[in-house]
Amino acid sequence: MHIENRIHGIDLARGLAIIGMVYVHLGRYDFPGSQIFSGYASALFATLAGVSVALMMSRAEDLRLARYRLVLRGVIIMAIGVVLSAIQMPVVVVLTAIAWILMLLGPVAGWRLRNLFLLEGALVFGGPALVLLVHTLGYGSDLLDGTYPLLAWLAYGTAGIIIHRTLLDNHRRQALVAVVGFALVAGTYPWRYDHTVDLPYVSLMPHSGGVGDVVCSIAWSAAVVSVCLLVATPDWSSQLLYPLRALGSMALSIYIVHVITAGWLLGGVAPGLDSAGEETYSEGPMPWEDYQSAVAEAKGFDELYEAENQWWEKHQGPVDPGAIDEPSTNWAFWATVLGGMFFATAWKTKFRRGPAEAAIAKVLAKA
Repeated sequence: MHIENRIHGIDLARGLAIIGMVYVHLGRYDFPGSQIFSGYASALFATLAGVSVALMMSRAEDLRLARYRLVLRGVIIMAIGVVLSAIQMPVVVVLTAIAWILMLLGPVAGWRLRNLFLLEGALVFGGPALVLLVHTLGYGSDLLDGTYPLLAWLAYGTAGIIIHRTLLDNHRRQALVAVVGFALVAGTYPWRYDHTVDLPYVSLMPHSGGVGDVVCSIAWSAAVVSVCLLVATPDWSSQLLYPLRALGSMALSIYIVHVITAGWLLGGVAPGLDSAGEETYSEGPMPWEDYQSAVAEAKGFDELYEAENQWWEKHQGPVDPGAIDEPSTNWAFWATVLGGMFFATAWKTKFRRGPAEAAIAKVLAKA
């Protein structure tokens, strides 16, 4: 496959990952199977970060400089993630998890394929075991078992490096991976979102970091990337999907704008404030300090939702499950996606990189 078509396919996949994450934050979940984006979208984004690491390292003439720049890129993205987490509430920002992939997996990109698979197996099967051991010893860490468990995200990044090494130039393998990956995801779907059944080590639940969650997320990511590579092969289809490719080519810029605007779009004058300037959480009256404490203490989305429900029942009476902060329509989702595509397409007519991507590139060029 020509290098441009490969990049186009990766941009397509990255655009889909952004759309999936936007839907998770702003969508209505009002059609059969709509929960599929929960967990899988951010895992795809992480897997593509691994693909990007491999692409950058494969092109590097000076490996030490390339690794240094990857670490610096990761530090910058982590800083952006910390700032975004501090200035808004509705979105649990994924950028800090992506930053770990960039900072830690640069040296791994040059490993032999056999060693990459060994590392992947250790992360997929050893990671959840380590988290359980830490819990058994009475310790806990948001880094290990938070919304974006570190070892699971490193597994996604490593999977991206393997995808770069094995899938980018083989159409038959892409088709096979797509069929097997989507079959696995479809077969496990009924149990993935059943919160009444959860065994921590083999858990399928989104963001749990269990073996089932990580394996299915990698299968989904590999399948989506494979389909995007196949679709990007003919020039006519690649050009037809140019707005989506443009969106994916500046994923960081679009993600930053999405995170900043999500609070406004979900229902407020500003994130955490009502029209009178009182501190609230979205449309409900949960104080900002209480919500911050709930986020800090929760080990995942389920515990956060439970804390919100308990607060609501205590102060407002029984709550309809899922009603808090659920948008009444999909207008915010469509406004974000279509607006992002329009902006990205227009921007690309004048500039090679998105605004955030260009700024980071300038910093790295001076490093």
